[in-house]
Amino acid sequence: RVAAAGAAAVLDVKLAPDLDAKGLDELAASSGIDLLVAGSLPLSSLPIVVRLRKQRSLAVLWVPQAATPRDDRRITELLCVARGLRARASVAAFLRDRGDLAQRATVLMIAGSEAHDPTAAIEVAGIRTPVEHVTAEGDLQAWLDERIQAHPIDLLVFARFPARLLLSAQWQVPMLLLPPAPSGWSLVRRDIDVPDLIDDGEPLRARVEYATGV
Repeated sequence: RVAAAGAAAVLDVKLAPDLDAKGLDELAASSGIDLLVAGSLPLSSLPIVVRLRKQRSLAVLWVPQAATPRDDRRITELLCVARGLRARASVAAFLRDRGDLAQRATVLMIAGSEAHDPTAAIEVAGIRTPVEHVTAEGDLQAWLDERIQAHPIDLLVFARFPARLLLSAQWQVPMLLLPPAPSGWSLVRRDIDVPDLIDDGEPLRARVEYATGV
């Protein structure tokens, strides 16, 4: 319960005799699980978690053992790692579907990959959360170490499995791994709404602007 505090409005605790891939897969399938919260698991359990995330398209929330219990305080400060086009699209979908005006997101991108007009791209994507774009070169862990020490962070968000960071980082910040992108996934997934066009006998021209990432 402590590890999952703040991750869900209602908690239903079930006990499993063993942490094995088959038992967790059956539980996820029968209960319609879409978020796996992992507390102080041994390193030997990581392959099980990774396999379950891939099989069931789950998000995974790692909560360090030393993390301070949040009580009822909301998660407001997000640091999202979006290095790559697919990662940007995954983070954009997460902020669009799960974010709100009470949160603030810092999105780490590769230098030179920023949108030409970030404000317009965020608005077109339907993201309400205030977003700050930052870029970093060099070692990712070193940059994150410095950033976390300088700015309080409630949640780290990754689109790709951060294996090296999980094994070596000493952060006391929960880390959310977004579900894997399905095979053949299109960056554009939302329906496009356009007003009806009137056929006046002349060639019709329509322009639709669409943002595929943050």
